[in-house]
Amino acid sequence: MLVAGLAAWRAGLDAAGDALYAAMAVILVLVCAPRARAWVAGAAALGWCVVVELAQLTGGPAAAVEAVPALHLLLGTTFAAGDLVAYVVGVGAVVGLDALSVRAAGRRVTIEATEGAAMPKTKRSGAAKQDEIPATLQRSDAKAQRTFAHAYDAAIEQYDGDEDAAHRVAFAALKHTHEKVGDSWRPKDEPGPSDRRAEEGYGSTAPTAGGVDASATKEHLVGVARELDITGRSRMTKTQLVDAIDAENRRRSR
Repeated sequence: MLVAGLAAWRAGLDAAGDALYAAMAVILVLVCAPRARAWVAGAAALGWCVVVELAQLTGGPAAAVEAVPALHLLLGTTFAAGDLVAYVVGVGAVVGLDALSVRAAGRRVTIEATEGAAMPKTKRSGAAKQDEIPATLQRSDAKAQRTFAHAYDAAIEQYDGDEDAAHRVAFAALKHTHEKVGDSWRPKDEPGPSDRRAEEGYGSTAPTAGGVDASATKEHLVGVARELDITGRSRMTKTQLVDAIDAENRRRSR
């Protein structure tokens, strides 16, 4: 920047040289006071430039330059009102670029934070966000959607953003009120856990029935199997019915 300023002055581009002089003054303030805000540094630099320019009306800078010629780069010799405008442009350019860089950095941090955080699955109204819940729940009733979404949002906070834990908790809560039939969830006649994993909650290593109400009566399971058109259901044990319904549910949910 110093070289550019000298080149501008030698080329007769006084305004450009004065603008670069002011910009260098801002940078110098920031180097000496790195914690200062850019607009504060800009104000200080502009103040210095104005004082130097007005001092030229007194003849003091000219005398100093006559004694030490190198001071011409710092103090100048002749007052020109147009120089004041150039100073404002130079200071404004540095402060403006700093503001843009800070805004860009803030936007980048915001984007990274958003990408790294789990999105809530409930709206302010309490309803589930359709694009944030599984497709099988999108085809289910509003209560199923709310149950899953509310349990997920509570768990994501409780388990410090652990999405796997939140999903397990949410599905365990859902299995207390709904059972999976085909590619959707429907309300149970009686609330209660569908399987041991839902009963024991997060951290359980018990096998899961995948949403099938394994706690229901065999008669109920035969009725579900009939609805899903599972062949051989009348000869199946309760465990076999649960496995067959789960397999058919998975097939229809693909």
